[in-house]
Amino acid sequence: MYKVIIKMMLSLLLSFSVLYSQEISTQRGRDLYLQHSSTVSSWTIVDSIQSCVGMALGTLNPLAFDSDADALVFVHLSHTNYSTSQHDLWYNLSTDAGITWSRISSLSGGFSVSARYPSCAISNPTGGDITQTRGIASWTQYAGGSPSTGYSFAYPLINGTVHSDTLPGVGSSECCWTGGDWSFWTGESDVASRIIFRTTDFVNIEAIESPNLNAFASIILGGVTSENVSYIGLVGTMDPENTLEPIASGWYPGYSKSTDNGLTWSEAVVADFRTIPSLSQYDRLFDFIKNDGDAVSYSAGDINVDANGFVHLVFSVTDTTINANTGINAIVEVFETTNGWDGKIIYEGISETIFTDREGVAWGQMGPNGYLAFDKDREMMACVWVTNNSSSVPDLCDVYISYRGLNSEWSEPINLTQTENMNENGAHLAPVLRKNNDNSYTAFVGYFYELGYFGPDPDRFNPAGFWVTPFTFTPTNISVPISVVSDYLLNQNYPNPFNPSTTIKYEVSSRQFVLLKVYDLLGREVVTLINEEKPAGSYEIEFDAGDLASGIYYYQLKAGDPSSSSGQSFIQTKKMILLK
Repeated sequence: MYKVIIKMMLSLLLSFSVLYSQEISTQRGRDLYLQHSSTVSSWTIVDSIQSCVGMALGTLNPLAFDSDADALVFVHLSHTNYSTSQHDLWYNLSTDAGITWSRISSLSGGFSVSARYPSCAISNPTGGDITQTRGIASWTQYAGGSPSTGYSFAYPLINGTVHSDTLPGVGSSECCWTGGDWSFWTGESDVASRIIFRTTDFVNIEAIESPNLNAFASIILGGVTSENVSYIGLVGTMDPENTLEPIASGWYPGYSKSTDNGLTWSEAVVADFRTIPSLSQYDRLFDFIKNDGDAVSYSAGDINVDANGFVHLVFSVTDTTINANTGINAIVEVFETTNGWDGKIIYEGISETIFTDREGVAWGQMGPNGYLAFDKDREMMACVWVTNNSSSVPDLCDVYISYRGLNSEWSEPINLTQTENMNENGAHLAPVLRKNNDNSYTAFVGYFYELGYFGPDPDRFNPAGFWVTPFTFTPTNISVPISVVSDYLLNQNYPNPFNPSTTIKYEVSSRQFVLLKVYDLLGREVVTLINEEKPAGSYEIEFDAGDLASGIYYYQLKAGDPSSSSGQSFIQTKKMILLK
């Protein structure tokens, strides 16, 4: 399945600069990054790592920030230049918001670690300074050829005693998080048996197997605790209520929650995004690795919670109007409200083949890997993902960010790397934003890449680096986007789903011939709504489907001069759902 990736020699100057000591200065990190690429953001190299493989899962959080202690931690597989084992686990710490970093310690604590795929979190239940914080980590342990779950803690985080251990008989760990006095991490022995570990002291560790979490096949998106309620984000084969018909792929996003510190977990609350009016054009999750047998690649996503206790999920979706295998791909947000689920499009236009044509830093297995962070007050959020930079040749990934307040729209996407010949298809985001004194916010974004290599096909097994940027933004920059249409605009019908009537709005900027038709799921024409010349302006028409059966329908707008050699110059199709 995996291809051999073209290798280039390491840059001696770069490797020496990265590995020269345990202290990596701000300017040195910036200089190293400037050799990598030009960028709109200042990137600092945190440390060298053995390879890109250990960072390359979309469910991981190797980067964590605590706003009370103003501390940022990064956990990673070690490099043999400063460790005796390439699978030992180390952590780095920044106490100045990601500007400078120090390599602190191995997390093994004298224990033999053979780690893969680590995550970390910071526990600070008293809201104290850096001396009151404990760093925790979880990973998949491969010692002896049989996977188990490893865990570690360091107290205090800045220079404390480290303890590590494993939990035999439990497979890969996916994520970890903290809340109040509790620390949590997940383990998985097989796809049907998920375990939640919890502890307050790392001496007494409980393993919780919940029937509600093991009732379906699923992928963990992440975990978060807010106001003593813990949540686990899921993508899985759950059954939503009041849905029109089963989703084509059989997988939905959702979450489970615990109100007793992880002892018991609720049945999955499922978000059928197809029933949300703003997202109804999307009909399934985005399988970003095609033609790989029965496997599905839906792991790109995240969960967080706002100030009102409402869950927010980000994930990638597809509009397969064209055919069953290809369509328009997007990163979207769905979130709870007092009236049920709502949703917003964060970014639309992810390439259909960007994660398969070139594998990038680690087999392309992370996909868009959308991450969602909130500030401590849970009123401001940011999303980070990777996607193709359409201006680059060949078509390669860059790291993007967008942000919004609870009552605002998502900002225009900002390209944080803007590289011409590098394929940065692996990125991470600390789940907590820093709220600054001037009403700005800082998101801590990281990405990983082969050291000394500046081309599009990094070797996944060569020594790599991890770069972090403290990206600062001001929420007053957020505004509701204004659609700028040069000639035509077809809006999503409203309401959607509808029964029995809905309104369709469209715009033409000059006198044009307009044809608006409705089709059923098989492409058969149902009715012609408009078939005449229209002067410039905005229009709306009501479609009454009282005589039609429940189901999915499509409405298509054609506009232009049908007598010209090119025919209609505009064609757009959107989906609507009749639910009786």
